[in-house]
Amino acid sequence: MNPLRIILKNLIHFRRQNIGIILGAVLCGIVLTGALTVGDSVRSTLHSMAKKRIGKGDIAMLSPDGFFEESLASRVQLKLMNDGATVAPIVLTRGTLTTPDGSLRVANVQVLGVDERFWKLAPNLSRTPVGSWFKDKGFPVWNKEQFFVNERLGGRLKIKSDDRLILRMEEPSLFSKDAPLSGERDNKFVTMNKSFGASISPEGFGNFGLQGNQKEPLTLFVSLEVLQKKLFRSLDEVSGSTQYANFFTFGIEWII
Repeated sequence: MNPLRIILKNLIHFRRQNIGIILGAVLCGIVLTGALTVGDSVRSTLHSMAKKRIGKGDIAMLSPDGFFEESLASRVQLKLMNDGATVAPIVLTRGTLTTPDGSLRVANVQVLGVDERFWKLAPNLSRTPVGSWFKDKGFPVWNKEQFFVNERLGGRLKIKSDDRLILRMEEPSLFSKDAPLSGERDNKFVTMNKSFGASISPEGFGNFGLQGNQKEPLTLFVSLEVLQKKLFRSLDEVSGSTQYANFFTFGIEWII
């Protein structure tokens, strides 16, 4: 008997078992393909989310319990010896945002004091308050007299451009309030009253943050210089300067 006929008869005789094997193999292939597709989709989503959070930044340094001179950022940039490097000093703190009539209150807002160097590290520079997209749309550009917020905080506020907002923050102390003989037991607060500028999209660095969660923080952006003068008054009395920061991030665009 021809070997091919033997194989054919075998397949016909055990057709039920063979059909089961084929269907099982197809099902396994579908499951594996779906798992790989979902995994790739999740990886792509997380990568996109991380890119919007950190932008073009490669390294970040946070000083949670103290402050350093703003000039540290310039000294780091000189040490890098790369024309494509951008080092952005940031003042990071928390505050409460309210409207003048008290009808709206948003607590635990992430307050960022930044300047033009920070926006250079955004995922898309044109979508930042210093970019061309903001100017073309007629939105207020980056300035010292207005607050800018991310889209999530803007959705909570539901206010129009030039509406007034009041920001209340705890003033940092020279010593820990728990330290013996520190002389400070009560929290001191500072307030800022400015108009609302515009909401910043995730592509424009509106979702900036280092938290490892999927929900972007409620973020308010204010001029670095203005926030320093308001927040570091006690440091000014001691050192004669308010140019301090507690956070910086930098990124390098390699020029070949």
